[in-house]
Formats: sequence, C-alpha cells, structure tokens
Amino acid sequence: MKTRRQSLSVVASLAIACAMGTVSTASAEDAASFPSKPITIIVNFGAGGPTDLPPRQIATYLEKKFKQAVVVENRTGGAGVVGLAAIAKAAPDGYTIGTFSSSPAIIAPKLRQVPYDPKTDFTPIAQIAVYTMPLCVLPGSPFKSFKDMVEEARRNPGKVTYSTVGTGSGQNIFMEALGKAEGVKFTHVPFTGGSSGIAALMGGHVAASLDAALGKNASTGDCRALASVGSKRLPALGDVPTFQELGYQVDVPLWLALAGPAGIPAEIAKKLSDAIIEATAQPEYKDLLTKLMLLDQTAGAAEVQARFKADETRMGAMMEELGFLKK
Repeated sequence: MKTRRQSLSVVASLAIACAMGTVSTASAEDAASFPSKPITIIVNFGAGGPTDLPPRQIATYLEKKFKQAVVVENRTGGAGVVGLAAIAKAAPDGYTIGTFSSSPAIIAPKLRQVPYDPKTDFTPIAQIAVYTMPLCVLPGSPFKSFKDMVEEARRNPGKVTYSTVGTGSGQNIFMEALGKAEGVKFTHVPFTGGSSGIAALMGGHVAASLDAALGKNASTGDCRALASVGSKRLPALGDVPTFQELGYQVDVPLWLALAGPAGIPAEIAKKLSDAIIEATAQPEYKDLLTKLMLLDQTAGAAEVQARFKADETRMGAMMEELGFLKK
C-alpha cells in the first residue's frame, strides 16, 4: 500500500511539474549524442535572398559535421512573423532552429499582435551576419549625395519618394527618423517585398530605395548609392559613406541570427552555437557574405541576447517618438 501511495505521489508530482512547464521532453537526449536525427532550419523570408542563403551554407557544413541531414524550410509571411512563430512553437529539443532578426523579433511586436513573445519564447544560438542597406537612386538622378535629396525634400515637401519592403519595416523607420532629424518629409512607397521595391526604383517610379539587396545593383552601376545604413562601409562600395559618417545619430538593428524555441537544454544549445560559429569561419561562407554584401560579424548566444535587449529598448523609444507604436 505504501509503495502504491509513493507511486501515485510521483505521478502526481510529475503531472504538476508538466503543467508548470518545469519538465522538458528535450532533456531526454544527452548532448553527447545530439543530433541523432535531422535538424530543420526555418528561414522566415523568401528563398535566394540575403536572409536565406547564409543559413543554407551553414546547413551544408552542419550536415558534414553532424552526419545528419539539415533541412532548410522557407516559411514566409507577415514580414517574417509566420516563420518566427513556427520556431517559437517547435519542440525545445534543438532539432528546430531558424532565422531571428529585428524585423519580426523587435519591430513587428511593437506594431501589432504577434503569436509569440520575443523576450521569452526563444533561445538565442548565434549571430551569423550583419546586413548593410544602401540608399540608392538611378544613375541619371539629380541627387549626387544624400544632402541633395534632403535639400530637394526641403524645397518640395512630400515630393521625394522612396520604396522599402513595407510600412513599419526597419527601412521605413530609418528613413522617417532621417526626415525628422532634418525637418523634412519624404514620401514612403511601401511594397510587400524587396524585389518589388527595387523594380519600382529601376523603373523610375520612385526617386530612391533602401534595401540590403541593392548593394549588388550599386556595384554594377545599375543604380548609385548615396549612403548606407550600418557601422562599416561595404568593401565593394568603399567610396559610399555610412549615414553615421555623415553625422546622423540614427541607426536600426541589422543583425541576422539563428535561434530556437525557449527551453532548449543549455548543452545542446551550446553544441549548436559552437558548430554554427565554426561554419561561419569557413572560406566558403565568407565568400558568400562577400557576394551578398553582408558584413562578416558573427557572435555567440550571450552577445545575441545582449544585443537583442539593447536594440529592443532603443527601437521602442525611436518608434514611440516617430508615432509607430501600436495603439
């Protein structure tokens, strides 16, 4: 009878622990044997772009290192929210991770309701790159510098148009902050994706466009970069100043990281982080970043978490000042 009561007590304790979220099925696998099955990397933007190709290169390296398949899945929609929600809802066992960046993790939750809490629903793994975003005009544009663009906006308020990937995007917030700093009004023309906004620029439908993918266009002479967002100049566009160099104390977070759902055991998260950092040190990966015009700036989980917290606070203040926060 005593044994039966003890057994019932153990069962009851486990039930309570599970209800409180203190027992994780992810702890069933020892870190030494991880991974024992395929890993999935969810990319929350479209295939072939600067958010998609770096994780694919990393997946190739992880397959060789772990001797397991690493599948990359594109789950697009909601400016990255759909894919990030899928990561948050995955089992916290290390077998599902995905791309984690400022647009869905910091900006979107301040604009509208999202199906996750970015502060508590994720396990940071590693930073794998930093975007740069040139502001570009057509080669025949009268704007030879960003100062020219500002002066035209001052002469003709609202007449200078620019395209981005959407309303409330980091690019949109950045341009509005620049306009506020200069006391001028640019007119935003939002699109649902970067390629559409770039096509609008190339077709002469907007005066300028701000997009990470425009670096390649600028390097081939298809457009002219006036300045770029980021802390460093692009090597391929060495004569193009950053906005910081022009004296603007305005910035948006441009890091690209990988994260998993909250609750991944620390040993497994570290094993993934170490392997991913190894992957980013390979020559093939560095060559890819150069081709994509992304900055080679990687970091471990602790730095990703610290950067997220600092940027979350800073972007919140900037968005409130500009009137972007959800009501």
